[in-house]
Amino acid sequence: MLVSNLLPNQITYGCFIDRLAEEGNMDKAVELHNAIVKGVLANTVTYNILIRGFCKLGRLEEAMELLVGMADNGILPDCITYSTIIYEHCRRGSLHEAIRLWDSMLNKGIMPDTLAYNFLIHGCCVAGELNKAFELRDDMFRRGVKPSKVTHDILARGNHSKNSYENVDQ
Repeated sequence: MLVSNLLPNQITYGCFIDRLAEEGNMDKAVELHNAIVKGVLANTVTYNILIRGFCKLGRLEEAMELLVGMADNGILPDCITYSTIIYEHCRRGSLHEAIRLWDSMLNKGIMPDTLAYNFLIHGCCVAGELNKAFELRDDMFRRGVKPSKVTHDILARGNHSKNSYENVDQ
């Protein structure tokens, strides 16, 4: 690209970073990301790619550092940013940290989508926090986010341990 005097843009860099992250080469992905941050080409998408890559490798602390770094560089996180990290916290059994991030997301005015709700509802069910899971389902309705079949399946499986499905269809 550079040989033909074509400069890569955010999308091109995002593709490079995504490929490196998919290969598990996070050191190179971060190196490229840092280079584009200096060139002011970093955006939410490139941060999300790195955060997803770190989470897939179980490197949650580095993903959290990137979340903080977004604010330091004037980049706003989005629902995908938070969902990715919330999912990883739930996967690790860190429900309280996932809920803390959820609250932070809401306080910043970032609207959760169905997938974000599903991640946290599932985390609540796995942790045995069924009341919180159903509160989140109710919150979906209040915010106009439609629960999916997956949402109902998560709640049914979580509620199955109590041998009661009455709350699922409410």
